[in-house]
Amino acid sequence: MKHYLRHFILISFLVTAATAQTQNLTGCWQGLMDGEYMEVNIEQRGNDICGYTYDYELDNPSGHCKANFEGRYIASRNTYFLDGTSFLENSGTHVLMRILLWHDKDDDNNILRGKVYINSTMMSIFGKGGDDLTLKKVSSRPKKTAGKTFPCFPPKIKEPAVKNVPEKKVTPQPVTPKPAQPKPAPVKVKTVVPVKAPAVKKDPVLNADPKPVAPITVTKRPPSQLEKLMTERKQHLQSRVTVDVKEIKLKLYDNGTVDNDTVSIFYNGRLLLSHQRLSEKAIELTIALDESVTQHEITLFAENLGTIPPNTALVVVTAGSKRFELHSKANMEENAVLIFDYKPK
Repeated sequence: MKHYLRHFILISFLVTAATAQTQNLTGCWQGLMDGEYMEVNIEQRGNDICGYTYDYELDNPSGHCKANFEGRYIASRNTYFLDGTSFLENSGTHVLMRILLWHDKDDDNNILRGKVYINSTMMSIFGKGGDDLTLKKVSSRPKKTAGKTFPCFPPKIKEPAVKNVPEKKVTPQPVTPKPAQPKPAPVKVKTVVPVKAPAVKKDPVLNADPKPVAPITVTKRPPSQLEKLMTERKQHLQSRVTVDVKEIKLKLYDNGTVDNDTVSIFYNGRLLLSHQRLSEKAIELTIALDESVTQHEITLFAENLGTIPPNTALVVVTAGSKRFELHSKANMEENAVLIFDYKPK
């Protein structure tokens, strides 16, 4: 798996013996992974941990990546789970990764071993496949980065101390009784004769039975100008998968350095979203597939090429229990086309 520039949604499993106590991981950990340098800086507070990771290929140090993470110790599994939360630096084409780490009983507490996976598959949960990783604790203090200092946890807010104030003694004052008030004079009540309201004539228009409203017939709208421009470009098929559910969910990210790539998204030739900027934050949409056809096309139309051509995207697709990670590449002459073949069970 070397030559992948990678960074995290990082999930680490730090496994110890079932009777062992939680290991203090605060510090800087460094190691190698199939031709790559890896560094993990951790701060621990009880069962919670946070920090950042840093990695690069040994034959290309300029292509590096840093990302923040947060995590928590799960006592039932003697396991630490760490999730990446945001990028600090990202040069080159990095993809999201998953890492499994553990402490071998034959090693001292300053050694962690692990596996690294190219995406978040079930293989990483069961520890199958992946690249080998060994980390060594080189310092009990994590390194500073990006102008930030450890601790990475927010500071605890101390509540102000409450001083005991002696109670003041209150001397009761004598109460002077108020003089008796004279009884009010009785009020005479006048008898009011009810007056009949004049009869109101019914308005034949307002009181008429409502007439049924004729249903509105929706005619097929003509294609928009943007849809016409989309059809004028070449259609480049880049992925084809089979799904067995009628509804699919898409999440679109910039596949690489965020450089202001902007796309419009079409389903079967019809515009769904226009001028969407790709970034580390997902563009999310849910599509109900048209059951009258078996082949469904998602087309990505490049509005620009960003600062680093071409226009690239990572498309994460969820279709029932299936999950796909698809990649697209578009330019001002070609659209990126993803095809879904619908075959119900």
